[in-house]
Order: sequence, then C-alpha cells, then structure tokens
Amino acid sequence: GGLNRVRIRDLTFQISAVNTTLNQQGFTLLRKDNPSPSVPCTANGITGTITVTCADLEESVLTPNLSPGQSLSLVLQGDVTNVHVAGGSSSLQVRLYPINDRSLNGAVVWDDEETTFQWVDIEEGVVQSTAYRTQ
Repeated sequence: GGLNRVRIRDLTFQISAVNTTLNQQGFTLLRKDNPSPSVPCTANGITGTITVTCADLEESVLTPNLSPGQSLSLVLQGDVTNVHVAGGSSSLQVRLYPINDRSLNGAVVWDDEETTFQWVDIEEGVVQSTAYRTQ
C-alpha cells in the first residue's frame, strides 16, 4: 500500500453546559482557513451534557480530505442562548472523547480510502477546548 489520503467522515463532540443553554439547531462546523462554507451539525439537547454530531463530512463542502503531511483546522460553532440560567456559576467546554481507544466507538471517524477507523493514534485520550466560566 501507498500513502492514501485521510478522509474525515464524522466528528462527535461532547459539550458540558452548566447553568448555560445553547440553541439546539445552532451548531455548525467550518474550516478555520475558509469559514464561508459550513455544515450543520445535530445536537441532542440544550444544556447539561450535549452530544453534537457532524456527520458525512467526507461528502460535504468542507472537503476534509488530507494528503500525507497536510493538516486541517476545523471550528465548531454554537449559539449560546443564555449564559447564566440561574444563580451560581456557569461553565461551557467542548471536547472530543474518546479519540485514542481502539476498543470504543470514537469521536473521530475517518478512513484512508480503504478502511474506516474510529480512533486516532495519539497519546491524548481527550482533546478539549478552553473552559469558559462565569460567577
């Protein structure tokens, strides 16, 4: 076998929204280097632990197909509808988990034009954003 392209197929994000609500239909994925085309993602809630799935990306306008040595930065956007629902602190954080465990259904599904994988060969088991908090 030669050096095949990598095609990102699906990304599944876990969002922790504590005392914060988000628009369930407001999630999109876009390329950092070209934010104009974006694809809608589906969410299963508005607060608490929210799963956001961006599916069938290999056929989307994002064209997340990478040749050997290439990289790609993607951005998940969401609409916060209420940053502070009630008294107490609020927080918001996004993560991809699990990503490096071959025995679990992973947050990153990709293929090499021959085989589909649900894990990424990296040391980190979780990739997460900055945690945003208010008092």
